[in-house]
Amino acid sequence: MPEVGILFHLFSFLLALLAAVLLVWVNKEQEYSNRLLAGFLAICSLINLNDAILYGGWFMKIPLFHKIALPFSLLVAPLSYLYVRSALLGELKFRRNDWLLLIPFVLYAINLMPYYLMPIEKKRAYFTQFYNSVE
Repeated sequence: MPEVGILFHLFSFLLALLAAVLLVWVNKEQEYSNRLLAGFLAICSLINLNDAILYGGWFMKIPLFHKIALPFSLLVAPLSYLYVRSALLGELKFRRNDWLLLIPFVLYAINLMPYYLMPIEKKRAYFTQFYNSVE
């Protein structure tokens, strides 16, 4: 049964990535709201790829991608808000204070930086200890 979940996440990853690529490169109307939606879909595809790797147990083989999607998950709500606001109000650019929506993403990425820079063997040891203690 876990194979169904893995296939679902992989299929969702491919569909979201395809939609983002179509919005950016194929769509002739390069609008602000389309780019926000493409960014949202790209983040959703990254999260789905991360989930497929997690459920497949592939982090032991490719530990570099472990926790890579965590800070990006904090961009889902701000991008959704900006997209809806731009679509409803017909906005064509960011407002002056919109950068404040990035603060949680930046702080969380800085918080995870020591983990990202950790050697791969230490990450594998961390996975082994963590997954053995979960049972």
